[in-house]
Amino acid sequence: MKITRFEVIPLKQRGLLLKAHTDSELVGYGSPMNYEHGRTAARAIHDMEDCLARRDPRQIEDHWRTLFRSNYSRQMPIMLSALSGIEHACLDILGKSLDEPVWRLRNMRRDPDDHSYSDI
Repeated sequence: MKITRFEVIPLKQRGLLLKAHTDSELVGYGSPMNYEHGRTAARAIHDMEDCLARRDPRQIEDHWRTLFRSNYSRQMPIMLSALSGIEHACLDILGKSLDEPVWRLRNMRRDPDDHSYSDI
């Protein structure tokens, strides 16, 4: 399974939705943090797409380290915004490929009243 492309969709109230597409037709969804720099964060995601294209989306930690180390700059909040959306989308793909919910993959204890990651 390989990442083929990222699609960034602007939402109301300055939000962004990231769709990560794979060659196996799985699509992962992520929500980049948006420090009111939506277009800039979207551009950063597309720049990171060049680095991640044709790579396995399930290698999340490797992608995170590679992108974090290669992008250290004054634009750190924007880079972290883009990276958070990519990480969420890759976790979604991992969960779908294993038929497991994201909270279980993250070794989280599931409290019935806790709705963390319930929308992914």
